[in-house]
Amino acid sequence: MQGALTRVLNARSAAPFGPAYVRQVASRQHLVTLVGYCLGQFAHHGLADDPAVTTGSFFPNLIGARRVPGLSLLLAAALPRFRAREAYAAVARLHELQPASDAELRALGPIRLVDLVAQTFATGPALRGQRPGKLATRQVAARLAAEVGLRPRDLAEALGVSVSAANRLAAAPLPEADARAERLRVSLAAAAANRGAPGRAAPGRPATSAPTLAPVAPDRRPKVAPMEVAVSPASPAAAAPRRAACRARSTEGRGAPPRARSRRGMSGAGHRR
Repeated sequence: MQGALTRVLNARSAAPFGPAYVRQVASRQHLVTLVGYCLGQFAHHGLADDPAVTTGSFFPNLIGARRVPGLSLLLAAALPRFRAREAYAAVARLHELQPASDAELRALGPIRLVDLVAQTFATGPALRGQRPGKLATRQVAARLAAEVGLRPRDLAEALGVSVSAANRLAAAPLPEADARAERLRVSLAAAAANRGAPGRAAPGRPATSAPTLAPVAPDRRPKVAPMEVAVSPASPAAAAPRRAACRARSTEGRGAPPRARSRRGMSGAGHRR
């Protein structure tokens, strides 16, 4: 498994990856630590991706907004004390979501609705084919579209099927867990979009303004001439002329007094003689 993971990553990355380190989860506390660790990777590495909705995050799985066919994350069974609010707390500025209403689904339109259903079931944008995951995705999209009142013709165009095929898909039973997952996904996408826009807020949260720098107080000190501030007095360029001038004055000062004393001494000696 480690070798296969390394080969897949190296085939998709411009820089080579080191060997993958895979360790089996040893305890319940170990799993609790891993949940927080995985959710915090985006902030830890300074990634710009939103951990709530980006493809590489498993946050949608934790809150029930993603259902991958054939993959069961029995986190509730492994961590009976785990609550969804703990996952929400790890994703900043996102409150606990409720499933979207019929009006919210209808407002999406068929194309966006089909796109979000594909994200919920991790089937990608190409929904044609008879693979179980793709067929289930088409059925969920068709059934939800019929429930909220979208036109079959518009849905058929979004799915790339005939109108009669869209009607047959809409007649299939819709599992409650699938419907709830899709409605949660719609709410999640809306909340993530709202919190990412300055001045907008996710449902149930106050609007936030774009981050701004604190205003700088005006400098009331007297203005200094540009030539005086162009070179700092402490810099070598400014200190060199001053040191040279001081050295010249110091040399003159040291030479004058001895000559004066010498003349005074000679005149005094001659007077005494």
